[in-house]
Amino acid sequence: MKKLLCLVPLTLLVACKSEPSLQEICTDYPALCARLNTDGWCRNERSELIRQRYDVSQLTADPGYQGYRLLLDTEAYRDCMAKASGVVHKNLKERQSARGEAYIESLKDLKALQEQYKGSQDPHLLYYRFTRFEDEHALKLFLLLEGTGAFNTLELKTMLAGYYAKSDREKTFRLLIEGLALPRESSTINPEIFQTLATLSMQSFRYQDAYLWTRIAQRHGVAIDPRNLEQYLKNDEKRMTELDALAEGVDEAISENRFDPKMAELDPQPGQDKASVSSAAQSSALPN
Repeated sequence: MKKLLCLVPLTLLVACKSEPSLQEICTDYPALCARLNTDGWCRNERSELIRQRYDVSQLTADPGYQGYRLLLDTEAYRDCMAKASGVVHKNLKERQSARGEAYIESLKDLKALQEQYKGSQDPHLLYYRFTRFEDEHALKLFLLLEGTGAFNTLELKTMLAGYYAKSDREKTFRLLIEGLALPRESSTINPEIFQTLATLSMQSFRYQDAYLWTRIAQRHGVAIDPRNLEQYLKNDEKRMTELDALAEGVDEAISENRFDPKMAELDPQPGQDKASVSSAAQSSALPN
């Protein structure tokens, strides 16, 4: 069954169109499926790559985030085929050979994409060049965009936070919190964001924040145990119950894209008065 994509343009008119199936994409645009393996290996990675190739092919402007996603999907397919090409078939040597050829083609495709986007000034692609090739010029251009309003999505704020992660703990935390209040370019949120917020809170001795983000991370499938935090909250069952309820409310707000950083203010941030933050949290953030 085809998925329905509903696009809401700036005119507020709603247009819906059906997304083609993989078979339709490969029939109508055979180049998008060329040189990929056709057996059962790396099926998910192959499907994601074909769909992302199709999405990018439909763009008329700089691919931006979609180009960045295409690079990541190509990498994921390459990595999967690297493993698959090493599997030895006793009776089907031709399949092993075909997977090896598909792996080699994936390397070529990735290199061609990287070369194609080499001159892009888009922040997603600048960040990619820095993280993959330690391109200092790309990093300089990326950081020059800070403060210009360019980092206006969760994904871009997360990239900026990733750069500061090793040098500025508090800024990393603030960027991630700000990002959760912004529009998103992906339909899903990377659960590592919540785990990172929990870890940063713990490192800064903000135990209520750490407990809150640990609970939210758990709701997104992260295997993280909050029990070691309970001692820092003095095993206050009433407070932990309140924080559990708050975690549910904050997570719902994030999922519905109506999150406000003030919803999650518990422990004082640097330069804030603990009493005023505690009072604000109790009056506005905690559920009635």
